[in-house]
Amino acid sequence: MTNWKQYKSQAKQLKIERGEKIEKYRAENRANPTRSEIKFKSILLSIRDKHQFDYTTQKVWTRSNGSFYLIDFFIHAPYRIAFEIDGSSHDDKWQYDAERDTDMMRHIIFIVTGK
Repeated sequence: MTNWKQYKSQAKQLKIERGEKIEKYRAENRANPTRSEIKFKSILLSIRDKHQFDYTTQKVWTRSNGSFYLIDFFIHAPYRIAFEIDGSSHDDKWQYDAERDTDMMRHIIFIVTGK
């Protein structure tokens, strides 16, 4: 019985640590947007009221295997559109980006990627 309690306690601690790591990474990305992300955000803000939508920046997208992506911009339901502003940091990550896009397309209506 003690082993099970220890396992549950360790699992809970790992989940907390993982959540803290994700939130730290998310906060860093929000605090340091690229120029393209700043421009895109200004476009969203200019049309948000007219089209009545809410959005999130750096939305955590957890995959079934436990890993995660941060989606640059996510427009909530009913639209469910993800925008990825892939800058030069993605130049050598085409396979990663393709896997990310395929995974998200299973759950999101539309994904737009670009530099």
